[in-house]
Amino acid sequence: MTAEKEKEQQQQQQQFQQQQQQQQQMDQELWKDINLPSTPSLPLNQHLSLSLNSSNFGIGSRACSHKRGPPAGGQESSSADRRQRRMIKNRESAARSRARKQAYTKQLEKEIASLADENSRLKKENEKMGLAIMCSNQDGPKIRLQRSSTAPF
Repeated sequence: MTAEKEKEQQQQQQQFQQQQQQQQQMDQELWKDINLPSTPSLPLNQHLSLSLNSSNFGIGSRACSHKRGPPAGGQESSSADRRQRRMIKNRESAARSRARKQAYTKQLEKEIASLADENSRLKKENEKMGLAIMCSNQDGPKIRLQRSSTAPF
């Protein structure tokens, strides 16, 4: 009986290790499928000027912005540039958000599949154990302790 239990435990450990390996492989495959935009939408020199002039550069740039004079290109071109930069940042942010959502969805789908497999495996195991219990009950009457002498309580 104990040898069978040890064998079952070893099988369960092996199945658990296989599931972990499958999960790691699925995670690796998941990140291969996600396509993030790798090419910048602006030329390099515009990216540099964008990063230096953006409001995310630092707190000091925001605090000192009122001391600066009007941009060299005039008010219309600077507002158009700011609008264009904002639109580009928004597109990039949206692409990252979609990629994160796609990765999360795929991860959940794979987790659902693995949990469904585990559920079916556990149901089969439960059924086997139930049959084993029924068979052990049918082997004969249970051995019960009987008192050797009767004495009133």
